[in-house]
Amino acid sequence: AGIGGYVGNKGTDANGKGATTAAHGKFNTNHMSNGTVRNAQMALNEKGYDVGMVDGRYGPSTQSAVRRFQSEKGLAQSGRLDSATLAALGVNG
Repeated sequence: AGIGGYVGNKGTDANGKGATTAAHGKFNTNHMSNGTVRNAQMALNEKGYDVGMVDGRYGPSTQSAVRRFQSEKGLAQSGRLDSATLAALGVNG
């Protein structure tokens, strides 16, 4: 079946990779490029919000850093890299 055999299966994207959902406390970031996540991670690290390794993946360390940043900047604490958060970080989405 190859990669195409995974496309359309519940919980996978076009590359056959699993998607995360809000139901599991994580957010689906498939609409966001890895480059955007990576740039946000670099900006968070530079501002003292440790995300760990800059890898372009939106994992628990990144989400925690985003929440801390949002809290200290008076933004809604969604833990998501929304447009207001990206703008405050100086990152284009």
